[in-house]
Amino acid sequence: MSYWICAVPGCKNNSNNCPVSFKHDFPKSMELKRRWMKACGLSQFPPQKYKVCRDHFRETDYSNRGLKGGVLPSKNLPEKSDSPSFQTEILTPKEESDGYLSDQTIEELKAAARNSSTKVMLHKNDFTNGMTMNGNGTKRFLDLENVTPCKVLKMSEAKPPKKLPTITQSIILLMNTDPYKYMGLTPDIVDLVEIISSNLSIAEINIILTFRKLKLDEDFSVLDDYFDLSEGEAKQLFRYTITAISKYMKALITSPSMYAVFQDIPVSHRRKLCQTRAYLSSFSIKIEKTTDFYTNEVTYNGRDHVIHYFYLVTPDGYIQYISPGYGGRLSPDKLLPFCKSVHPILEDGFNVIDIIPEFNENQYNPKKFLTFEQQVCYETMKRIREFSLISNKKPLSKDLAKNVDKIVIAVVALTNLQAVNYENDGEEESNDELFPNGLFKTDVNS
Repeated sequence: MSYWICAVPGCKNNSNNCPVSFKHDFPKSMELKRRWMKACGLSQFPPQKYKVCRDHFRETDYSNRGLKGGVLPSKNLPEKSDSPSFQTEILTPKEESDGYLSDQTIEELKAAARNSSTKVMLHKNDFTNGMTMNGNGTKRFLDLENVTPCKVLKMSEAKPPKKLPTITQSIILLMNTDPYKYMGLTPDIVDLVEIISSNLSIAEINIILTFRKLKLDEDFSVLDDYFDLSEGEAKQLFRYTITAISKYMKALITSPSMYAVFQDIPVSHRRKLCQTRAYLSSFSIKIEKTTDFYTNEVTYNGRDHVIHYFYLVTPDGYIQYISPGYGGRLSPDKLLPFCKSVHPILEDGFNVIDIIPEFNENQYNPKKFLTFEQQVCYETMKRIREFSLISNKKPLSKDLAKNVDKIVIAVVALTNLQAVNYENDGEEESNDELFPNGLFKTDVNS
């Protein structure tokens, strides 16, 4: 039988003079446990051996099954002024002295408060009369000169404490230090957050939360710690913000001029690409299985639940069109053959002809076997997949699947803001020799 003591001060009941059924354990509920402690006059949490005996409960507090739930000790309790601690010896504080300063010194302090330039001399004896500490540190502190100068300042002259930055200011500062890592924005276009905020009347912190979710795909339970929000508020802000900024950022997905496109193409490829406007390619996004039977049937492709997207990318890597989402049952290799005027370049995972030969010892870089057209789509797809929310590392949650079209538009717009540089394989040539008869100014059919 374990040893127990009654926790109520003044009660001498314990396991030696009372049976086991005579005691009650403190409740597990923290709120009810605090109420028991307050009723018993305790200021600290009692150790495990301390219980409450039956002498402190009334007969009406019991039922056939035992002590009723929510009942507090209400009998034979100490006065409220008593608040002992669970220590071997209860220390009683020493009596307070009449005062640390004499009447003369108090009058001098009052006079100094009216004039801040007055210096008050505090005598050692007046200062040490009421000291009750006897440690070595106190003795060394008291071995001072007999007179110590002290200057009393007015409240108006006191400097306010330095204000610490708020959570919002700290987050904005962190995002500005490395915007590409946290938001997918290069430092030269970090002002885009301020531009969107001023035009759409959306707080900058909401836009930063949205871009951070797109780039890092952090869980909303993690984002609420960074942005001082609840998980539900973070989800609601993301849905509202992604809907608003997708309409605004769709203006970044446009058809550039032919001259602007061919300025960024390597010289060795300009002649054969002079009549190429864009390449058609596709990618897919995995989503979680939903509770809607029709949605599951449309998005299931035999392996996963996916949504397909088609996009047009110019030879310099600029996405000029993004389609709405198509269900996974409609495979791109069945849809794109109807486009007779284009040659589709599909992402890995579809039933297409293998463009890379089998690997051998001499092949250490499969990328070198890609043609320039395939390399453009490969680099574009690589930049899109840098945004972890649609990187297919894990399926998109069913809560965000309703906004997947808006998410893709925002990601493609941010992808277009990233500069793409291809290495020139040959020497630079004049534009007049490559494109005679003003080819840049005319529309070229694909």
